[in-house]
Amino acid sequence: MEKIQKLIAIDNMTIHIIEDAESNITMPLFCPICEFIMSSAFDLEYYHTYSCCKNCSLKFAESRKTEWKKGWRPSSGEIEEFKNYLRLQSPCFILE
Repeated sequence: MEKIQKLIAIDNMTIHIIEDAESNITMPLFCPICEFIMSSAFDLEYYHTYSCCKNCSLKFAESRKTEWKKGWRPSSGEIEEFKNYLRLQSPCFILE
């Protein structure tokens, strides 16, 4: 799968957008489930399959493939609990 990377510069920030050249799928900047930034090629691969980031795919979609394809999504409580877990795992960055 060939990937195309585009750069957008906004107010001294560079945003990377990764597209799948074969299927012409553009990955959104934020995951539709957890609303965390989607920043890696892995996110694109999982987005292509499950329409969410790698973390949400592994946590919610992989274990419920059939239900996921039929439209099942985690409850808002499950999503918030997972977001809190991800926040504890992520390194802190200070933007100046």
